[in-house]
Amino acid sequence: LQKVEKQRLPSLKVEDVELMIAADALVPESYIALPEVRARVEQAICDAACGGTEHTARLSAQLEADYGPLPDQIRIKMQMENMRKLASELGVHQVQIVRDMAPYALFNTDLAEETFDMIRDVVPSDVADALEYTPGVIRARLPLGMDEHRLSERTWSILSEMRKSLPVFVKYM
Repeated sequence: LQKVEKQRLPSLKVEDVELMIAADALVPESYIALPEVRARVEQAICDAACGGTEHTARLSAQLEADYGPLPDQIRIKMQMENMRKLASELGVHQVQIVRDMAPYALFNTDLAEETFDMIRDVVPSDVADALEYTPGVIRARLPLGMDEHRLSERTWSILSEMRKSLPVFVKYM
């Protein structure tokens, strides 16, 4: 029981999460011509992500109704903002995708090792097998041969699975 008491998630605001991911995630001028409208849409994407996936889905539908099919850049922006929200809920203050001989994602966090172990114990095995912990950093191995967008999707997926584990984790608190 003493061990469980140490396993609290660091508190973090969404806007304090830094994403270091090479991706074209700006609303294109070809989709929305006016700069002030593009800026409002980018802010709306950030706000929707803070509200959760339902809010993001509603915004997607609204943008498609108003402007036509969403370009990849907007889908990527939505995914990145959702990633930022997931990271904040996990106490991750920086997400970085590193393209190396073997690509990986780094999640910089103040998460205690005991908390990481509890999360890793309940995520699916393919995610658990990809995760490594050292104090201050969770490293997630990513598949070879993926472009930036696919690496970003896989990173989001890993964070999502980790976040889904929290209800199980919270039961122990």
